[in-house]
Amino acid sequence: MAGVLAAIAMSSCSNSSNLNIVSKVPDMPERAVEDTNAILTIDFFNGQFGGVSKKLFHNNKVDSVTITGWAIDAQNKSAFGEIYAIVGKNIFKNDFTEDRPDVMSFKGLNESKLGFKFAFPASYLSTTDGQKADSIKFVLVAKDKSYKYQPMGYQIIYPASMPSLPHSDAPAQICIDGVNNAPKTNDTIKVQATSSTISIVGWAVDPQTATSGGDLYVTVAGNTLKAEYGYPRPDVKQALKLADETVGFKIDIPEAALTDTAGNTATEAEFTLITKDGNTILSSSRSPLSITQ
Repeated sequence: MAGVLAAIAMSSCSNSSNLNIVSKVPDMPERAVEDTNAILTIDFFNGQFGGVSKKLFHNNKVDSVTITGWAIDAQNKSAFGEIYAIVGKNIFKNDFTEDRPDVMSFKGLNESKLGFKFAFPASYLSTTDGQKADSIKFVLVAKDKSYKYQPMGYQIIYPASMPSLPHSDAPAQICIDGVNNAPKTNDTIKVQATSSTISIVGWAVDPQTATSGGDLYVTVAGNTLKAEYGYPRPDVKQALKLADETVGFKIDIPEAALTDTAGNTATEAEFTLITKDGNTILSSSRSPLSITQ
């Protein structure tokens, strides 16, 4: 199954789509999305494999957005009529004009116009208040226009900008407890190449003050992401005799963030903790990163 899906993902979608912006998704009866009735797959987002995690990584250095994929109306064993992409304050409309004989054969259908492509400037990744959109939602419309499915959302992850602050030679104390729901057994972060997202959990402490820090950043392949930091870890507080317990963190690193702009794969992850007062960057901690086949 994985081999078939990989072959489907790698098939060509070379035709360009026009920039078709509409004011709203048409009003019509709406159906709930279930695995048995509507199937949507994002093959590539800006040339990077979309995966199955519903997390899309957008590099701020890229000035355009290209999304390719396919969808089928599984309940009727047919193509859909239209697809809408809702991103920020904009709604894009597209038809299924891309030939996907691979999907047609794999799914046992009688038509091949199952693929779609959206292409638009990255400046459209904005909300009504000028902030970056945190998601893209897709709405599929039946071929006969008699119904549509509820929006299917994908999270957009952007590189973070680490603040410009004085650096300290004092190191943060950072521990990785687990990777992709498995305990970390040595100094190396090991993941399978088939993982669409690397999920890392652990804790980080400012040992100079025996407290939690402020923000925590993780850098891989030149891409810096901000971790979710501040989860309670009473076990760490008790073991290290800390002043507070909010030292736990979680970071989801999408597959697309594991390569730099030159196509080089990350070989390490750098963890950087800022002091709680937000005034100093503590010395970073680096962990080797091994991606195995």
